[in-house]
Amino acid sequence: MPVVIDGLALGVLPEAVAALSQRNPVIALIHHPLVLESGLSAARSAALKASESQALQTVRQVIANSPSTARDLTTLFNVSPQLIEVVYPGTDRIAGALDVRQRPRNGECPFHFLSVGSIIPRKGHRLLIQAMHALKQFPWTLSIVGDTTRDHGEYQQLQNEIAHLGLKDRVHLLGVITEDELKTLYKKADAFVLASMFEGYGMAYAEALAYGLPVIGTTGGAILDTVPRDAGLLVNPGDRAGLINACRQIMQDDRCYERLVQGATRAGALLPTWTESVNRFASIVSRFIS
Repeated sequence: MPVVIDGLALGVLPEAVAALSQRNPVIALIHHPLVLESGLSAARSAALKASESQALQTVRQVIANSPSTARDLTTLFNVSPQLIEVVYPGTDRIAGALDVRQRPRNGECPFHFLSVGSIIPRKGHRLLIQAMHALKQFPWTLSIVGDTTRDHGEYQQLQNEIAHLGLKDRVHLLGVITEDELKTLYKKADAFVLASMFEGYGMAYAEALAYGLPVIGTTGGAILDTVPRDAGLLVNPGDRAGLINACRQIMQDDRCYERLVQGATRAGALLPTWTESVNRFASIVSRFIS
C-alpha cells in the first residue's frame, strides 16, 4: 500500500522515509521546497537542503503542485523529471463571480483590499503595509486573514508597523476565520493583494481568481503561472515602489480595473475543480496499489 507524505514532514524525516520505503512505496507531495522559505539562516538553509535531498532519494514518486515546483525539485535536488507528476490544487466554482465585481464604484467609497496568508516573513505583509501607507491620501481599507501563531516575532513586528504608521483604523488583522466568513470577504473585496516573496503555487491567488478578483502580487515562484497577465498586476518580490504603483493603478484606473476583473473571471473559470484534482491525484497513487 503506498504512503503519501506531505513535504513539510518528508523534508525533515529522511531516516524515517528511508526506513518506510523498504516496506511501502512512498509518494512525496511537495508544495514548495523547505529550503526556499524566507528568513532562514545560512546554516538552517543548508541543513534543510541536505535533509530534503536525502529524503527525496528514497521516494518512488513525487507529486508537485505546479510546474514551477517541479522545476525547483529538479534544479535543487536533482530529482528526475520522469519521477515528477504535477497536480494543481483544486478550487471551488463560484457562481456569478463576474456579477459580484460589477457594482457601482466611486471615489467616495473606500476601496476594499483583501490579503490572505499566514503572518510569516515570506508573505510580505510588512512590505504591503509600507506600500499602503504611501497611499494614505486615498480611501481604502485592508483586511488581512491568516494564522498569527506561526511566527510570533513577525506578527508583533507587523502590529508595531501598523501602529507606527497610523493605520490601525484602516488595516484589520483578522487571524484565522471560518470558511463562510472568508467567502464573504472574497465577495465584498474589490481586489486581492499579497506581496509574497515566493509561492510554490499560490492557493489564495487562485481562490481570488475564482471570485473574479483582480490580483496584485509578485513574480515570486509559481505566481506567474497561477495569475495570468490579464488578471493581475505583478511586481518583483520586494519591490515596494512597484507595489505602490500597482495598488494606486487598480484604485484609480477604472478601465484597468474592469479589464483585470474580466481577466480574473476568465482565469478562475479555467482552474481545475477539486473533483478534477482529486481524480488526477488518485490515478497517480493507484499505480502503486498492488
